[in-house]
Amino acid sequence: MKDLIKIIFVQCFFIGITISGYGQCVPDTANCKDIDKPGQICPDTLPAAVLNTWYEQVFTVIPPYEFDLGTGVISIPKIVLDSVTNLPPGLSYEANATELFADSSYCVLISGTPVQTGTFPLKIFITPYVFIDNQFVQWGQILDDTSLFITVQSTTGFPAISSDQVMLLPVKPNPFTMSSRIGLTSDKFGVGELYVFYITGQMAHHEEIWVQPGKNYFDFRGEKLKKGIYLYKVSFMGKSFTSRVVKM
Repeated sequence: MKDLIKIIFVQCFFIGITISGYGQCVPDTANCKDIDKPGQICPDTLPAAVLNTWYEQVFTVIPPYEFDLGTGVISIPKIVLDSVTNLPPGLSYEANATELFADSSYCVLISGTPVQTGTFPLKIFITPYVFIDNQFVQWGQILDDTSLFITVQSTTGFPAISSDQVMLLPVKPNPFTMSSRIGLTSDKFGVGELYVFYITGQMAHHEEIWVQPGKNYFDFRGEKLKKGIYLYKVSFMGKSFTSRVVKM
């Protein structure tokens, strides 16, 4: 999270709440650490929602505390959310605070019953407060069409685990900038295929690997792709597994 816009919006995405309410949740300070420095969210990718099915997820937020402008480092003691738009109909947000301060951890409860399928990239308006020349200054309001999104599916989709012990492994890193490892485990030999699609459905990448019993990885290089949301499908032994990956 080295870019100020991305730092702020990644954190503030999870603070999409009405100013009047406080969520009933507790930050996971034992497992969520500020490894990106500055700023962290845990987990960093939203699970998919299912149409007309109750959805509930808690996230921990550690706000960024500074940003390097290139000409100097500025402190970010506070971030205030102005509004969040383009949310999936039926979902709402509650947090245990309405303002995010540096050196603190927060949590957000996302819940509701989605009533419309699709992928919803979030638009977030925020106002950061910074220290410049030893003065506490309100930065101008910023709008960002972030790469953060919620996907609402009509069904639960393909299962992660099948009866013949094939499992799709978590993508690391996700989001990525240059490359990412997309993997699966299997108890069989065979040819595995990776398909990566633009959100519009057009194929952006395809590759094959020889799968052996154990863990197997596609070393997906996406440095030439534009920033945004991508869907991917891993096919092996007549079965397919789908998920999503984000290019930052």
